[in-house]
Amino acid sequence: MDLSIDMSSVNCNFNMDSALLKTLEIDSSSGNVDAILIGNQSLLKEINIDMSSGAASLELSGDFPSLSTMTIESSSGNVDADLNGNYSSLSSVDIDLSSGNAFVDLSGNWGSDAQVELAASSGQITLSLPRDVGVYVDAHTSSGNIDASGFSSEGSNYVNDAYGESNVTINVKATVSSGNIQLLLVD
Repeated sequence: MDLSIDMSSVNCNFNMDSALLKTLEIDSSSGNVDAILIGNQSLLKEINIDMSSGAASLELSGDFPSLSTMTIESSSGNVDADLNGNYSSLSSVDIDLSSGNAFVDLSGNWGSDAQVELAASSGQITLSLPRDVGVYVDAHTSSGNIDASGFSSEGSNYVNDAYGESNVTINVKATVSSGNIQLLLVD
C-alpha cells in the first residue's frame, strides 16, 4: 500500500505499528507533522516528507528491512528524525532545511553502508551517531562552529574509532551556511 498525505494549515499525527506500507509521502504547506512508525515495517521502501512551514518529527524505531531512502525537506521549521530502529538496506538519508534546526539520531542498527546528507541554510544541526558503526563525517559551516567531541580528525573531516574497523560505514555530509554543527557519539 502507498500512503500519500497532502495537507494545508493543519497538524498531522500519524502513528503506525506493523503495516503493509510500501511508500509514505507527506506534503504539508503549513502545520506540524508527527509520524511514528514502529513494529515490523517489512514492505516500506521509501519515506518522503515535504514541509513548507511547520515542524516535522519522525520516529522510526521498528524493523525496516526494505527501507532504502528517506527524504525530509523543510522551508521553515525544525526537523527531529529518530532513526533508532533496525535498517538492513537503508542507504540514503537526505534532510534539507532552509530555516530551522535539525536533530537527527542515527543510533539504530545498520546492516549496510549509508549516505547521509544534511543541509541547513540557517539553523543548527545536531547529529547523534553510533559508536559501534564506522562513521565518516564531512562537516562544513560558513558562519558557526563544529563540535566533534569524541571524534578524530582525518584532514578536515571527522571519524569515530570504529571507522575502518566495522563492516558498515555511515558517510555523512553536513553543511550549514549560518549555524553550528554538533556531532555526538552514542552507545
